[in-house]
Amino acid sequence: MQRYNELKELESAMSQLLTNLQDENSDPADFDRLRERCSTLQSVFKDVAAERQSLTDTEREHVQAALENLVKLNAIAREAVEAEKQRVSGLLDRVRNAGRRTQLFSGLDDTGGSCNIAG
Repeated sequence: MQRYNELKELESAMSQLLTNLQDENSDPADFDRLRERCSTLQSVFKDVAAERQSLTDTEREHVQAALENLVKLNAIAREAVEAEKQRVSGLLDRVRNAGRRTQLFSGLDDTGGSCNIAG
């Protein structure tokens, strides 16, 4: 059950990472810490693969369920990252367009303070 517990720990870390991704007020240091924790815990996949023959049927079922949850979390994480990329890309486009519009006005000279439109 050691590997199962490690899989559950990875699942917890991935869930926290997803929550952090979706929270606009989250601390980037927390994101980096959680990402590093997930990276470290990924070695459990190799361990599970190497030890799968020695698992009991019950342990194998628990490990299978944990792996399925991790696959779902990974898919959700990928979607969240892609959505965030799209959001940031849209913001960058808006900033670039605003900069271009601002440059259009930078060459205009200040002229007189009044204009006679009476004709």
